Amino acid sequence: MLKPISPVLRTVTLFAVAAALVVVFFALFYSNGSAGPEQRLDTAIAALAIVAGFAALVFLPMLPGLLELRRSADATSLTIDQNYSRDPRYMGKSFREKISNVLQSAPMHTRMPFLNRSKEYGRIVPSLNLDDGENWTDAVLSKGAVTTGKRVHLVDLYAQGDVRIGAGSTLRALAADGDVQLESNVSVIRWIDGEKDVRVGPNANLGHSLSAVGAVELGNNVRFSRICGNPVVVGQPRVDRRGPAPDAGSWPLGNKRKTATTTVTIGRGESVETDLVTRSNVEVLEGGVVKGSIKGDDVIVGPNAVVYGNVVARGDVMVRDGGAIRGHVFAEGSVFLSRDSVVGSAGRSKTLYSSRNVELADGATVFGWVICEGDGTTVSTSPG
Repeated sequence: MLKPISPVLRTVTLFAVAAALVVVFFALFYSNGSAGPEQRLDTAIAALAIVAGFAALVFLPMLPGLLELRRSADATSLTIDQNYSRDPRYMGKSFREKISNVLQSAPMHTRMPFLNRSKEYGRIVPSLNLDDGENWTDAVLSKGAVTTGKRVHLVDLYAQGDVRIGAGSTLRALAADGDVQLESNVSVIRWIDGEKDVRVGPNANLGHSLSAVGAVELGNNVRFSRICGNPVVVGQPRVDRRGPAPDAGSWPLGNKRKTATTTVTIGRGESVETDLVTRSNVEVLEGGVVKGSIKGDDVIVGPNAVVYGNVVARGDVMVRDGGAIRGHVFAEGSVFLSRDSVVGSAGRSKTLYSSRNVELADGATVFGWVICEGDGTTVSTSPG
């Protein structure tokens, strides 16, 4: 069955017809009175040709948009490959690969040109312990642990053991095969990659990216752009006793979908088994359960509520205290994770992406990636 013509398209069509009739009227009755019928007909045809050409110039560029108005926007769920994962540790692995031959062949304490970089040198050491305020201009390739005092300046650092960077220090890049501890006010210019756990003190700046095989524990007021860990948590890791989705591979459902053009609200303690798609906002109230995915403008997941699928938002996403999203989170706006809220689940890494800002409160946990194009920060209290 053909869909009824939209009001906008109907108005445009009527306007074009009216304009053509007006032009024809003027051409027929206000042309030179001495002209014969054939000349008047020629004038009318010319007028119609002019109107048709003008209408084509005006409305052809608008045609795709006008046709889109006849379709139901957002009628289907956004399909996301649940198994796709880009390697978040690419920088660290690439760095290790480049220095592996040097570490195996060069003698201890060797100082050499570093990675073909102009005027940069690297030095192989058994381990390294720097005092407060030292400025180390060579890249460090350590076969043991590295410990620094406060306000130390480093460039690139690789350690096969544990690394501890003192408060107020600055470094360009860090790869470690052991645990990493960054004390307060440490500033990273580029990236960090750890084979084990990474702990970050308050007021740190993590540069472009931080990745770890183990957990990433963040202090208060930490600034970041991209973090990947198992999990990423603000403060001490919590035990998530709610467990993962009953069958994570089944979300989104696809064949069960609720579509709307107004705000959709899931009530307190209510449980629904459907995907939710709306042109407006979605709110899951306290204790609510959505066994499906959500697509809308602003999306709010209330205290202790759970969404087992993905959340795709044209606006902001807010997960209140104790709330959980088991799937991926993609937001054109900002993402706010309140106290003890969770994205993903143990053993099932997901991605939290925001084209703007991300705020993580104390106890907020993400299993997998946290990516923001704007500012990423940790806060001691729940946002909003």
